[in-house]
Amino acid sequence: MPCAPLDVTLLTSPAEPVQIGHSGYFGGYAAAQSACPDHPERMNRAGRHDDGGGFVPDRSPGLERLQHELHALEKRAVEMRRRRGKPATRGEAVKGARKFLPDSGLNTQRISDWMKPEGRAPRDADRIWALVQTWSVWTEEPPQHDRRYWARLVEDAQPLRRTARPELGSQTAEEPGQGLRIADCRPEDLGVHSSGRTISTYVTRDHDDELRTQLRAAMAGGGLVVVVGDSSSGKSRSVWEALNVIMSDWAVIVPGSVTELRATEPVPDRTVVLLDDTPAVTHLAPGNLTRTDIQNLIRRHTRAHNQDVGPVIVYLVWPGPFQIMTTEPGQRHGDHAQSERDPVTRDRWRDAREALRLAVSPPVRVRSRFSPQERHQARHHAAGDQLLAAALNDSRFDVTQHLAGAPRLMSRWLDAEALNPYGFAILNAAIDIRRLGVQAPLTTEMLTDVAVHYLPDPIFVEAGPEWTRAALEYATTDLGGGVRALSPVRGASISVNAGYDLADYLQQHGARERYFEIIPDGLWNTLPAHLTAAEDLLELASAAYSRGRSAQTLDLCRTAMNCSETDVEVIEAFARALVEHGHEAELREHADNGEIEAQWGLLELLLQQDRVPEALPLLHEVDPDGETDALHALLVGLVNRGQEKTLRELADSGDNFSQFTYWRLLADQGREDDLRHEAGKHPLALDDLADLLAAAGRIDEAIDALGTLAEHDDLDPGAHSLGAMLVRCGREDELRASSPEEWPAARMFLTMLLTAQRREAELRAMAATDDTHDRMHAVRGLAELLAARASDEDIAELEDLARHDDLDEYLVDAYAMRGREEDLQRMVETAAPGMAHHARQARARMLLDGDREGDLRRWAATGDHTAWLALIELLQRQGRTDDLNLLDAVGATVTCPCRH
Repeated sequence: MPCAPLDVTLLTSPAEPVQIGHSGYFGGYAAAQSACPDHPERMNRAGRHDDGGGFVPDRSPGLERLQHELHALEKRAVEMRRRRGKPATRGEAVKGARKFLPDSGLNTQRISDWMKPEGRAPRDADRIWALVQTWSVWTEEPPQHDRRYWARLVEDAQPLRRTARPELGSQTAEEPGQGLRIADCRPEDLGVHSSGRTISTYVTRDHDDELRTQLRAAMAGGGLVVVVGDSSSGKSRSVWEALNVIMSDWAVIVPGSVTELRATEPVPDRTVVLLDDTPAVTHLAPGNLTRTDIQNLIRRHTRAHNQDVGPVIVYLVWPGPFQIMTTEPGQRHGDHAQSERDPVTRDRWRDAREALRLAVSPPVRVRSRFSPQERHQARHHAAGDQLLAAALNDSRFDVTQHLAGAPRLMSRWLDAEALNPYGFAILNAAIDIRRLGVQAPLTTEMLTDVAVHYLPDPIFVEAGPEWTRAALEYATTDLGGGVRALSPVRGASISVNAGYDLADYLQQHGARERYFEIIPDGLWNTLPAHLTAAEDLLELASAAYSRGRSAQTLDLCRTAMNCSETDVEVIEAFARALVEHGHEAELREHADNGEIEAQWGLLELLLQQDRVPEALPLLHEVDPDGETDALHALLVGLVNRGQEKTLRELADSGDNFSQFTYWRLLADQGREDDLRHEAGKHPLALDDLADLLAAAGRIDEAIDALGTLAEHDDLDPGAHSLGAMLVRCGREDELRASSPEEWPAARMFLTMLLTAQRREAELRAMAATDDTHDRMHAVRGLAELLAARASDEDIAELEDLARHDDLDEYLVDAYAMRGREEDLQRMVETAAPGMAHHARQARARMLLDGDREGDLRRWAATGDHTAWLALIELLQRQGRTDDLNLLDAVGATVTCPCRH
């Protein structure tokens, strides 16, 4: 199985620099713990306990209701399953849930924690739904409530927060946490870029109505409004104008950090919280604000006071980071298999994705370029506004970029090559440091040490003692209206400079311009000495790894470990790097100290070396139930490396995952006798044997094998596989002969068969019945047929059906079939994240199959990851090795286990 490629948006897209948090780390051994709300690293963030003066959680009535529903369902399921003589433990439920959610991360301890009286609320509705579906199968009935019902229960079960401070409503306006009255705010207070002492006349934007509609909806009872747009596209100006129009008497808080935001809790009534995550994601970065945090901010009044007075959260973000946060990991990497060097596919942006789903509506999209309507309106105002008139006459930059000072920024940078080569080196160094993901202030010492590697030899030799001062004077010159390429960062006391920050526009567009420029060797040796934050060191380590700098990767991870010995991601990265370099002694030292990440790393190293007897005790220690995704990934690695003997030894030891992996290996290799031998010991191996027989055309034998499996204690896997086999082979009589009482899923498989045979009239008849279960499956089958034909009439009917049923996936297929690109783009912008990704892929495939390189390039230039992947595939198809080699030179095609 090939190694999954790097996330192209993060490291290889010319349209978007590396900007997001600390997205680079090597591994993921403790994903089950760190992604879980029960993990110690997450307890303080989730509000599990008070650590002195902070909030403490209140037990939510919603948790009691969720627990009541789960206990009732579990009781019915256990009774029915035991009545059939089947095992009904929670361990069996965990195994069954994997059929519905393969990477569920469920285990018996987690279920117990959810359901005991003093238990914790689950944070993942998908896990609860997988468990509900499993127990419903045991009752031999479809679930009594759909997923949305259970998702609402999970949301309502989240803990209420109390504060040790008095209510802020009783405080005076001068006290902390009250914010600034919106009517008194200057534009720059909310991040608006100005081109001089005054700002230009506001031109109503196409998105303004949508933005103001969402803000009004959020005002009613608290809500989240998400605004997405490039640097200098007009996001902040639109928000400032909207707030002044519809809620000028409210207050606004602009927290500089998550710590600062939490210090203001609870947020007062009639308050807007502006979370600006540009250029780098900080508020929603891993380990910071979660869905629960956002819920507690926007629902406190509804729960505690029943007042419709907000607060409103406005979240600003660039398109590239937003797409990364809202795209599922598997979708982000396409269809590539998990790398054997990546023990766990860690979903780092899960919390952010769940938080963004709380938005009152799909994000407000702010376009970088004025539409014809906007330009027409701007021309009307330009007669009395010289700033606006000059912006309209700019042939290179659009209106908002001109007004934000983009022409002066780009000229200051590009002209420096001839006017001030030392300033040019300083600015190039700053741009590259940012595109490598480092977010620390750019100190004078850092820029000096790094910039020397950007100086051509003659300029280097001629440099005088004051070259740094002259270069910084050039880079920090006020270009008008406070616009600077580098801006000083306030220090701890007055007149103290903590360093410099790069202009947002220069960071985003400079990184695009320098995308194909190779990072100088000297940077890797000098920059780490100036970094103290583990996040920055891990970003740099990830960048080093993607460029084949293996030794530096280990050194950077070790330095990050020294900076933060408690950060789970840092520990994972360090353990991953130790495994990469085979440092067993160092791994053992950390494993003996109880570090789970090092234990997983040591386990992988031992298995790579076929040292099973040494690995087994450690395996049983770190994974006693054999239920983690990390183990599965390690076993896949054994298969990929051809270590069958090691895999068989693990399977013979009784490890379930090892057995399943071994049986699949035997089936893939066509080893029938070995599989029959295994099935004699373990009936579940019959499933893989049936696949082998069916592939050989021995259908009746395959069905017999599955029938035997279905009669065994582990009924559910066998019944599901049998149904799928009967559909593939067209065995309608067997499906109709099974009564719903004997086999509830038989009708579902029957509708699948009717769909495969395109028997539309029978599907329509089933869809018109009063049987909810039959109708649900028949409607989906009918939708599949309509999408396959995709005539205008079919699409109209499908759109009508989709108003009542969840059929967006079929709509996407139908739009793609008819080449309706505008409809696909509409779904990209308005559908839920998962379906939006499906629509994005369909549009990319349409452009790819039509060899529409120009359209792909324009789309990819917006920072769209899917478009960039399609463009790479197009270049590969056309054999344009020069272009592909340029990508390879900067790490674009290097596989890396640190990106997820």
